Amino acid sequence: MSAIKTSEPRLTMRVASATVICAGAMLALFWPSWSTLWITWFEESSSYSHGPLVILTCLWLVYELRWRLQTNQPTSTLIQVSALVVGLVASVVCTIGFLTGINVFQWLTLPIISATLAIVACGKRPSAHLLVPFIGLYFALPVWELLVPMLQQLAVLVVRLAIHILGAPAYINGIEITIPGGQFVVEGGCSGVRYLLVASAIAGLWSYLQLNRWRDRSLIMLTAILLALGANWFRILAIIAIGFLTDMQSGIIYDHENFGWLIFAAALVPLLGLCIWLERKQGPAQMQPIAVASSWSIGRFFLACAVIGLAPAIGMFMLYRTEVLPPPQPVTVIPKAGTVFDQAHLQGQFVMLQSNERWSAFSGWKPTFPGIQSWRQYRYEVDQLEILMGHIDKQTQRQEIFSAMNSFKALSRSSQWRERMLGDNMIQITNVYGQTWIARIYYRVGGELTLAGLSGKLTQLQGIAKGRGDAQLIFAGRSCSADCSIATEQLEQIT
Repeated sequence: MSAIKTSEPRLTMRVASATVICAGAMLALFWPSWSTLWITWFEESSSYSHGPLVILTCLWLVYELRWRLQTNQPTSTLIQVSALVVGLVASVVCTIGFLTGINVFQWLTLPIISATLAIVACGKRPSAHLLVPFIGLYFALPVWELLVPMLQQLAVLVVRLAIHILGAPAYINGIEITIPGGQFVVEGGCSGVRYLLVASAIAGLWSYLQLNRWRDRSLIMLTAILLALGANWFRILAIIAIGFLTDMQSGIIYDHENFGWLIFAAALVPLLGLCIWLERKQGPAQMQPIAVASSWSIGRFFLACAVIGLAPAIGMFMLYRTEVLPPPQPVTVIPKAGTVFDQAHLQGQFVMLQSNERWSAFSGWKPTFPGIQSWRQYRYEVDQLEILMGHIDKQTQRQEIFSAMNSFKALSRSSQWRERMLGDNMIQITNVYGQTWIARIYYRVGGELTLAGLSGKLTQLQGIAKGRGDAQLIFAGRSCSADCSIATEQLEQIT
């Protein structure tokens, strides 16, 4: 087919300039989100360290598709207005994600916002090829963490079946696999999500550029997924076998990342072989019609930036005006209405324990909450109620009460403690000496008591709107014997 072309250097310069301007605008408008993403890419043992390479590949795709980003037809006001509305909604969702620390909201919306900026700036009707580089961005973003729990369970299930077939002695409890020489834990990094992303990105890029039929593309993607998962399962099983045969003395057990990449590289060989075979089988690629040189509207682009950038600007202003507040001072304990507690019995003062005192709440137990800036402990002398309070003066992306990094396991990760959750807001703590405590968990965000999960995130957003970014994690409990039912009942009746 014939096509009309303008000067190659001139078109390349246009596309390159538009790409640089669009990327710069996205960095400026959503800098906090990108800076958090940058930390995620380069933190130790990250499953997304391939992110910068994916970004560069998407930029290269823009260059490779520069003749097909737009069609010959004039664009319409409906397309531009629709794109602007979608971008505005995505911008609001992204800003809410940033303010509340719900990172998946940010990662899901950043490519959408980028694509809408490009669509609005198109001087002619955008083609479907324009969306390809923006879809590719998702391979660099941590949206796939939602798959980690499922992939963990699937990996354990496959390993359990393999161990059963081999007849090896092993005890499997959840994601923990215990053999005579030691124990393995299939953590999030062992789920195989990184192999899955890299293999899918390679297969997707190859099939898009080199294959014409959707059947062949689907076969390549399915093969990539199965090989990536299979490589991870084989890696876990091989490490367990090495630990069993060497009585946990092999260095591979404790530094198995390079070992895993070697297995993954071997798994890519049949994938690339299939790609080459399908490419040769289909014969020469059919010529696609090439559009006239792309054109861009700088005026509409900056208008879109102003509209879409309104939400993050308001969000940054709200964060700027939030106060940095010191820890609150508990005063009294109040029984719930209609309970058996005597009001006079509960009226009294808390005593704050200094760090140099021998007594400490729950005998020194503290949970693993990385965002907690300071811990305070109190004793309510009237009823021997112990209070442990963790305080954050201003919540940020890395310092939050509600975060996936938080755990109710002991802060020291020591075997001295054993924790057992009794519902959503009660925990039982036992140490190696047999001492037991039962404690009720309270979350206080922006001065309001709240619950974990979505309710807590909404309370966090309300607190920011009121100018408060502080938060407290509070444990109120008592020591008890083997039967903690009485203490549990009493804790349920007070606030």
